[in-house]
Amino acid sequence: RVIEIYPSNADGTCNEEFENVVNTLLPGDRLVLHGGIYSQTCRRLITGRNGTADAPIIVEAAPGDRPILTRPDNATHSYPENNIEIENSSYLTIRGLGFRGGDLGVRFMGVINHITFEDNEVYETGANALALNSGNSDSMVLRRNHIHHTGLDTSSSTTGEGMYLGCNDNTCRITNSLIEANYIH
Repeated sequence: RVIEIYPSNADGTCNEEFENVVNTLLPGDRLVLHGGIYSQTCRRLITGRNGTADAPIIVEAAPGDRPILTRPDNATHSYPENNIEIENSSYLTIRGLGFRGGDLGVRFMGVINHITFEDNEVYETGANALALNSGNSDSMVLRRNHIHHTGLDTSSSTTGEGMYLGCNDNTCRITNSLIEANYIH
């Protein structure tokens, strides 16, 4: 299946079309986002999306469009939620999207493997941009992402790492992965 969606603002209802649709995707499905702002205040979670090696699940921008997943503007960049969380998923490709705002920009959690995250922009986060520090991650591809303006939360101290990969106490690891050509500043 190829499913195309256009921006709709669910700020007040927490019933974002993007989140509802992405959590129905099956192996071989492709979700195409058209340009514009996709925003909501509640948790945005992709969970249990497992493609296969021969039929990955693909979430990508429409050709020539720039979809931006965001949080409502917040002057102090102190967000109660991450921009997006991806949990217990595999054989998933996310390509060509913008992720603006959130406490963490993109957080991978639980059992994560064979995920390609490429040609995305993650920016203006309260803390870290990209975090793979909540469970083991294997066979990841993090390629050609533009990561900038992190750690903007002025309500508390934060470090704002571009990528936080693995746990600092070695309780989780990222293994067998390719991390290349990312621009982090």
